[in-house]
Amino acid sequence: MAKEQYAGSWTAAEQALAMIEQAAGVTWSVPRSDLARVVVALVDGYSLAWLVDGDDRAARDGLRSLGGYLATLATPAPAAVPGRESADEPTDQRTDALHDGALVPDA
Repeated sequence: MAKEQYAGSWTAAEQALAMIEQAAGVTWSVPRSDLARVVVALVDGYSLAWLVDGDDRAARDGLRSLGGYLATLATPAPAAVPGRESADEPTDQRTDALHDGALVPDA
């Protein structure tokens, strides 16, 4: 039962990462399936810690750090903007926002 639960969580995380790729015009520097496992493990860990200590701020800060970590693994997708001269050029403000951590909510 736990294996099926995690398989579903890994699939959902992969889908979320794919949506981020498309929305922000990025790709990941590591395989998406590996990154999905990291995301699930960290979210599970912070969720469990929050259930134990109820520390909203620590949970929020930890998940914000996850967003920052993801940003370090995101690279502009060369095919995202036809005619772009360099893969190092930001595709648009959304890519800049991802790297600046602006896509991590403050709530």
